[in-house]
Amino acid sequence: MTLGFFQSLSKLLIILICLVPIVAIPLIPSATMYVEEARYPEDNFVKIYLISMSDVEFSDTGIAADGYPDVYEGQASGMAIASDGEKTYVLTADHFCENFEEMSITQTSLNLGSILTIYDFQGNQWDAEIVMQNSSKDLCLISTDMPISRNISVASSMPDIGDSVYSIASPLGMGGNSSALHFDGQYSGCDGFTCYFTIPAAPGSSGSLILNSRGEIVGMTQMATHYMQNVAMGVGVTAIRTFLTRAESELGVDLLK
Repeated sequence: MTLGFFQSLSKLLIILICLVPIVAIPLIPSATMYVEEARYPEDNFVKIYLISMSDVEFSDTGIAADGYPDVYEGQASGMAIASDGEKTYVLTADHFCENFEEMSITQTSLNLGSILTIYDFQGNQWDAEIVMQNSSKDLCLISTDMPISRNISVASSMPDIGDSVYSIASPLGMGGNSSALHFDGQYSGCDGFTCYFTIPAAPGSSGSLILNSRGEIVGMTQMATHYMQNVAMGVGVTAIRTFLTRAESELGVDLLK
């Protein structure tokens, strides 16, 4: 081989070394944007409202004996986790859903039933229907026509203790209309049925999903103590996966993509 050949090879290597950063650098922002998009799914976050009324009892004359019914108003957080192209499925806490009443009429009483409504991140209102419940695990699945652009995966296992986790929630009804409250904390382990996350929680936070750094579901806020509202408690991956697997079988939809 001649000296000219080695000189040409050296020039080619120098050009390639200089081009690599030029090609790679534009790829870095797009990768970063993808991670951020996967981590903060605001468009999947929903606020859920429920209005229910107590039974109205009738006297022999057919007129309500007790006047106006009592009204229950509840609010919870939730997240749209999957869509089959026709319906979108929202996961939330069952202690909220269990207050739903179907319309009923008997000879002695009337119940007008409940109104279940979802508000998306932009503040749009959507009708909703409860399609599956598990009171022992405090999990509820709701269907709606609200469209979503992506599904949220369930993690295959719990994080390591001390790993960062986060949630998007609506404590005390706050958030909505293009705003979403983000809360960060650490996974602190599970004690049998209950898993602990150092994430603030208050009434209205129930049903908010807890996600790991990859944007995967690892738990749900279902409880918080009155004197320590910076700790969220609820089920973890195993209970959520079991519930969604059953829902897939009974509803014929794909929820664990």
